[in-house]
Order: sequence, then C-alpha cells, then structure tokens
Amino acid sequence: PKAQQQQQQQQTPQKETPLDAALRKARAKSEISRLTSGPDALFDRDAALQKLINGISPGLPPDSAEAATERRYGQLESSMARSVAAGDFAAAAKTRDEIDKLHIDDCGFVLQANSAFYDSFSKKDFGTMEGVWLKCE
Repeated sequence: PKAQQQQQQQQTPQKETPLDAALRKARAKSEISRLTSGPDALFDRDAALQKLINGISPGLPPDSAEAATERRYGQLESSMARSVAAGDFAAAAKTRDEIDKLHIDDCGFVLQANSAFYDSFSKKDFGTMEGVWLKCE
C-alpha cells in the first residue's frame, strides 16, 4: 500500500507554488537576456534598438505592398460605413466580406512569416531571421 501511495502521489500533478512560479519566470527572463545580450547573443539588441526612431518603428514604407494593403483596408472600411449610413446593407455586407477575405489572406501571410522566422530562430540562423523580418528603414 505504501508503494502504491507514493506512485499515486508521483502521478498527481502538483500545483505550482508562488515561489516555483517566480523561479520559473526568473529563469525564463535570464534565458531571454542571455539570448538577446552579451557575448552569446543571437543578435545585437542594442544596435537593433538604435535603428528605431525614439523607440517607435518608423512604420511601413509608403510604396510597400503592406502599406497598399493598409490603404485598401481603409478604403473598404470607409465604403462599408457609407453603405450603412445610406441604408444599403447588401453593399455593406459585400464590402464586409471583402474585408474578411483580405484579413484571412493577411493572417495567412503573417503565419507564414512567423513560421519562417521561428524556424530560423530555432536553427540560430540569424541571416535568414533578418531576411524574413519586416524592414521599415
């Protein structure tokens, strides 16, 4: 019976104590810090931060495909609002469906980019990571 009790205790998941949670978080922060700074860093975090303007990304280049997509979203949303205001709900629904399709396509592109980035991250392939990451310079 004693061996059976020990086996049951080992199989029962233990609730994480606040101390264990704090230790787990501290270890994760330490690992992130190790990967993003110091001699073993995967990239120069400080240099990457210097590329930002006042800590804020400069945004999308106006002639980029991403900026064109954002402009298209804005046009469609304005069109949908005008249709609703005019009481033309069929046109508004059609525009909403077009926005939904663009959103699905956009999400697909993001998932592809994330997958490529994290694949290169797991392989510690900084060159590919840089190639996948959106540059706004």
